[in-house]
This record gives sequence, structure tokens and C-alpha cells, in this order.
Amino acid sequence: MFIKQVDKFTKVLIDRKIITIANKERINYGLSTGVELILNLIATLKIGLILDMVLESIVFVLSFASIRVYAGGYHLRKALNCYFVSNGSVALVLLTVKMTPKEYLGSISFILLAISIPIILKFAPIGTPNKPLSNYEKECFRNKVIKHSGFELLVVLGLYVTNMLKSVLIINFAIFISSLLIILSVYEE
Repeated sequence: MFIKQVDKFTKVLIDRKIITIANKERINYGLSTGVELILNLIATLKIGLILDMVLESIVFVLSFASIRVYAGGYHLRKALNCYFVSNGSVALVLLTVKMTPKEYLGSISFILLAISIPIILKFAPIGTPNKPLSNYEKECFRNKVIKHSGFELLVVLGLYVTNMLKSVLIINFAIFISSLLIILSVYEE
């Protein structure tokens, strides 16, 4: 999306001897990833603001990211496509939660978890063609996926007990979308 701008900035850093040319690719990757992350967070907060669900949008992003970062899964090839699909997903989840009648929140949440957790436990973590995982990374990431999933399940249980069912559904949608991305990646191969 902004590769040319990042590359120009990196050249300035090289010219000023702030970084070496040997680190150019790594710096480009880090900068472009950071910019993408910031733009996605801003868009997510705007969607939350428009829907009057800022806290919910933050809960969704934190829940999704805490599993996605270690579980891996399908990646779109273009950053711009990822931007639109990610933010469309946020909007869809928030709208769904907002419009779901209260009496269905718990049962939908349970169904999402019943589908998601077995998928995550069976297949995660998933590497990418650009970054395959070593056996050591697979073991470490798997442990982290299990810990993060367990933590989120404890949070879900606590929120369920305190009758905060919209938050329960938001977290479960985050877990569900993570599992969908894993399945897409498994069946893409």
C-alpha cells in the first residue's frame, strides 16, 4: 500500500547512516508492518466510534490479535485487501453483536466456541509460505496459542457469569474468525 514511501524513508535512514544497507529489508518490513497495524487500529476505532462500540472494538481486536499472532492462518497477498477485509470483519462482528437479541447471545457464543476451539487445538500454529515455522517455533507457538486460548476462555467464563453477554460474543467471534483463517490456510495448501 505504501511500499514506495517506506522505501524512500529507509533510503534516508541509510543516507544519514542511521541504519546499514544490510538491514534495509528488515527495516522496510518492520516499518510497513507497523504502519499497517496503526492504520488498522485507527480504522477499527473509527468503526467502533461510528457504531458507538469503541470499547467493544478494542475487546475484539485484543482478543483476535492475542490468538492470531501465534496461531497464524490465511493471509491475503495484498495489504490493501487485508485492510478492507479486516475492517469489514470488525464492522460485521460489531453490527452482528449490536443487532443480536439478548436471549440469543449465550447460545450463539457457545456454538462459536464449540466450532472454534477444536479447530485451533488441532491445527494451530500455521506458518506461511514466506515464513514457515521450525519445529521449535511450532512447539513454542502452540504453547502460546493454548495459553492465550485458555486465558480468553477464562475471561469469557467470567464475563458470562457476570452477564456481560455482548462481550462474551465479541470474544467468541474473535476466536471463531481466528479458527476460520486457520481452516482457510489448511485447505489452501
